[in-house]
Amino acid sequence: MKKRLTFIIPICFLVLLGIAFVVHHKSATHAIPTPTDVLAQSEIDRLREQYPINDADPPLVDMFPVSLEQWIGICGCFVEVEVLEEPTEFIKTVTIAYDTPEGALHEKAGGLQQFDFVKCKVRILDVAFGHITQDTIDLTYNSMFDIGMPDMEVGSKFIVGGTYNEDTESIDIDYDKMYYVTDDDYILSVRSEESKNRHTGIKVDDFFEYLKAVKAETKTK
Repeated sequence: MKKRLTFIIPICFLVLLGIAFVVHHKSATHAIPTPTDVLAQSEIDRLREQYPINDADPPLVDMFPVSLEQWIGICGCFVEVEVLEEPTEFIKTVTIAYDTPEGALHEKAGGLQQFDFVKCKVRILDVAFGHITQDTIDLTYNSMFDIGMPDMEVGSKFIVGGTYNEDTESIDIDYDKMYYVTDDDYILSVRSEESKNRHTGIKVDDFFEYLKAVKAETKTK
């Protein structure tokens, strides 16, 4: 009887130790940090005169709501940028898949279709996640969404997420998930935020820690 107990106790100890390690590791990996430096609402209201909310959507376009967490999971990168040149329009040629209704219409043209896009030359200031190989890059988006974009003045700073294309040295962005960066490195959303998921008024560093934690969590799901 003593031999059996002697054998069982170490096994139970190892099992409990393993469970404790898994729980600790998971909580440490996916813990969402709590910002310690947050602007008062009165200060946010004052800054909104310089960094206004823009909730405009393009006409005749059905917009499907995507949460910030969902967008972080989809994005290949999230970066802080400084505008170097004012936005300009260009023509972007897109390959249309043949197995879609749009593709069938353009099959005779080789599956190619042209769209009006906008590009804005920016400097990469910091990267929350994603591998960016250039210091300067173009932010690009469909011109129909220009109505919902903030004023991209030279010298202004933003945090954006999107799809990085190394060949074209560009990031395709979504105007729906953009943030202004103030002179004191606080962030303010370009569009109205979800009531349960507000980040306006926190520091860039705290927001980047949040982005990294959410991205790490989506990779394990």
